[in-house]
Amino acid sequence: MNRILIFGLILLLARVVPLASQPHMINRTTGTADGLTAYSSVRPGDTVWIQSGLRNSLRVNNFHGQPGNPIVFANLDGQLIIESANSYGMTFSDCSYFKLTGLPGKDFVYGIRIGPVMDTSGVGLTMENRSTDFEIQGCEIFNIGFAGIKAKTDPVCGDPSSFRGGFVQYNTVIHDCFIHDVGGEGLYIGHTSYSGYELSDCHTTVLPTVLVGTRIYNNRIERSGYDGIQVSSAVNDCEIHHNLLIDCSYRMVSNQMCGILIGGGTLASCYNNYIIDPYATGILVFGKSGTKVFNNLIIRPGKRYLPDDPEKPEYGIFLADKTNEEKTYIGIYNNTIIQPKADGIRLDQTLDFEVRIFNNVIADPGAFDLYENDNTARTGLDSYIYDTGNYQEYVSSNNFFTRSASLAGFANAAGDDYHLVVSSPLIDAGLNLRYAGVTKDLDDRERPETGSFDIGVFEYFASGSIENMALTSDFWISGLQSGSDHTIRIDLHAQQDMSVRVVMMDLAGRLINEYPCIRLHAGDQGISIPAGAGQMFILRIQSDKSVYARKIIIL
Repeated sequence: MNRILIFGLILLLARVVPLASQPHMINRTTGTADGLTAYSSVRPGDTVWIQSGLRNSLRVNNFHGQPGNPIVFANLDGQLIIESANSYGMTFSDCSYFKLTGLPGKDFVYGIRIGPVMDTSGVGLTMENRSTDFEIQGCEIFNIGFAGIKAKTDPVCGDPSSFRGGFVQYNTVIHDCFIHDVGGEGLYIGHTSYSGYELSDCHTTVLPTVLVGTRIYNNRIERSGYDGIQVSSAVNDCEIHHNLLIDCSYRMVSNQMCGILIGGGTLASCYNNYIIDPYATGILVFGKSGTKVFNNLIIRPGKRYLPDDPEKPEYGIFLADKTNEEKTYIGIYNNTIIQPKADGIRLDQTLDFEVRIFNNVIADPGAFDLYENDNTARTGLDSYIYDTGNYQEYVSSNNFFTRSASLAGFANAAGDDYHLVVSSPLIDAGLNLRYAGVTKDLDDRERPETGSFDIGVFEYFASGSIENMALTSDFWISGLQSGSDHTIRIDLHAQQDMSVRVVMMDLAGRLINEYPCIRLHAGDQGISIPAGAGQMFILRIQSDKSVYARKIIIL
């Protein structure tokens, strides 16, 4: 898998670098690049280089590639740094079939770095005004007054092409970006008022445009003031996956709080996301029937939000119907929810269709004792799945509910390692959900390992280890732990005296750190390597005969 990721990066570079002879350059002093005027010679497939170094904001207007032949915008010969005194860092307006790529360098991972943009309405990176068919990658965006990345077309009075039916935003792809310390949403994708709203300038009620083909993945979002990821009006073919979200909704603004928001009108698959210590609910589901939420690890949602006020509840997953169309069912599968402030899964009274809740772990919901002692018909068990409307529109099966995470058989719940040990009651206790599209676990290993699914985000591997190992093993791993000093301790057994190479790569296959020769002696031993906090990466250990690889997260 790691070779595939690295090869993908090589292909990207091969795609861009040979085009260096193209005479298209945006200089540091250029504030607006327009494809109809100064850059009218740019053709589909060309690369437009953006001069590296420090610059003010940049607007990019009226560039149009072709399907399979986008115009590529990339930094040249170093990191592009945008510090803006305006309300935006970089904006693409009325552009189509383009790619913004932050090419990494020797001393930096993200080739494009945007921030600060401290205007209270400021946005780091915007795609607007009928922009469509674009890919964004390799950007770090931080210290933003409002949203990190915003991608939507707002309706404009007197312009029917900006209303629903006049334009569709196709193929919105945002991946491998790092967004942190923003006052609003980390990612603000699509219009929130799917069912319509009034344009105050002309007192006209309109329906906003919709999105088709949305991919949000491999992004790292830390300390967003509002929602970490908000995707609305994405009516078809939307996937939100493999994102790491930490400390989202720190501003604690009511109705602007969650890790991931699946907004009105959205039909999405939301899977394999880590959501850690949000100040609010982990995942809000307001979208269409057919939406699936699976393999998400949600740790302590809402626990820091007014912890002494039970009248301000937050949940692991909250579901409501804000779309009122295509009423079939929503699937909530194989999620692990740890210590939610109130309920593990909350079903709003607006729901009048089926919700399928299978193979989930919910541990230590905060409302258990409240419901036991509030002299109502509620009991502590309602804190695991609470149907506020009492419609019983949900089907619940093969879930594991516990007051204590220690009873679930996790490897190290105190250290937030929710892999399974051999004695875990979650092993082989789930429904087989391959028919529903759940074919892998949070580590991207095939489900099931044996005849039956395990409950929760991780499958247990009967080999006694949770790693991907070579068939010929001259060493094996018996344990992994992260220390309080942000180190990783690796417990292993070597068959003989030997040397191993230890490599840390990010999820795009780029090298973070390397230890080319660590000497091992025969027998059991432990080694420690440093790792930065708040990182998700691939740890790879290789000898002459064996390869070990595992996705690691350090809090």
